[in-house]
Amino acid sequence: MSESVSFSFFQGITQPLGKISKYLKEFLILTFSFSMFNSLFSFAVGRNILCNGFGKLEISYCHDGLFAGFLSCMALLCGISFYINRWHMICYDNKSIKEVLSFSYLKKDIKTLGFVLFYIVLWGVVSGGVFFLKTRVATPNWKLELGIFMIVSLLIIFSMLLLLNSVLFSRFMKDKNWVCLNKSLLPILDNFYKVVGWFMVYLLFFMMLFRASLDLYQIDFFGIVWLKGIIIDFGINLVIYFGGALAVLLLDYQEEIIFDD
Repeated sequence: MSESVSFSFFQGITQPLGKISKYLKEFLILTFSFSMFNSLFSFAVGRNILCNGFGKLEISYCHDGLFAGFLSCMALLCGISFYINRWHMICYDNKSIKEVLSFSYLKKDIKTLGFVLFYIVLWGVVSGGVFFLKTRVATPNWKLELGIFMIVSLLIIFSMLLLLNSVLFSRFMKDKNWVCLNKSLLPILDNFYKVVGWFMVYLLFFMMLFRASLDLYQIDFFGIVWLKGIIIDFGINLVIYFGGALAVLLLDYQEEIIFDD
């Protein structure tokens, strides 16, 4: 690792997109396959987007049970984990779409799912901590207030540092030593504004795509409500998997610059 590491903000945008264009056929097959699976699964268990209050429709195939919602969420999380693993193998292991569409990588899929859940928890800690500090009612005891503020703030800061160093996930995907926060922390902090800038650019981009997916609700689809639900879900899943593909490639770009092994 060099003493000073500098990311190119422009390359952080163009390199992931260039990688997708290079493997466009594989990307489309993989993304469409996983998106359709999740759309059909959510429909089968009765928990697609139209069943979650969107559009305020009374739909016969919807189920109100928490178990159905849990199954739908877990199917999406597992799908994202399996998708990320296979997309990475296509881009960096030169595997064909036929090779990756199998269950022979289940052990790594489960580990990838663990990482995904871990990062979701970190986001929950950050957002929940900020919400807690903003909405809680203060107590008259200033020492207690100071202690609560410091503990919650430290949890938020530590979680944000781990999120900023998500480049370690790329180390895991490449089967390299990923327990090396000491090597990635300073380079990431040196390029803090670029990392945040990438996040904001991609966030705005995917918010527009999500909005476009939700706008599909305005289309009648021949009056077939269940078909409308599947198509809207499919559009949303496409955006989610597209985001996962770009995130993997952006983290790989950072990993290649920070580490020299």
